[in-house]
Amino acid sequence: MHVSQILVRLAIIGGAAFIGSAALVRVADRITRRAIERRPAAQSDSADAGRRQQRAATVSRLTSRVINTAVWSVAGVTALSVFDINVAPILASAGVFGVALGF
Repeated sequence: MHVSQILVRLAIIGGAAFIGSAALVRVADRITRRAIERRPAAQSDSADAGRRQQRAATVSRLTSRVINTAVWSVAGVTALSVFDINVAPILASAGVFGVALGF
């Protein structure tokens, strides 16, 4: 494979990861904020509204970081496969890590 083909594939992978990550983060942000805002309020004072905004911001940051990590990890593994690196051991290790994390 020529260097130009490798660079084009890497650019496509990086561009898709960037666009996909941005789109997924935006969707997750909207869903998170709507879920927090629609939650019935026991009290309707300004302190409760401020706390809701803080919760929404915290959950939104957490989900965006998880999404970014997942998308860019997949992009990284895909980029390694462009260089003909065997990614099966990496994927197996990720599966074992996921099972261990579940316990």
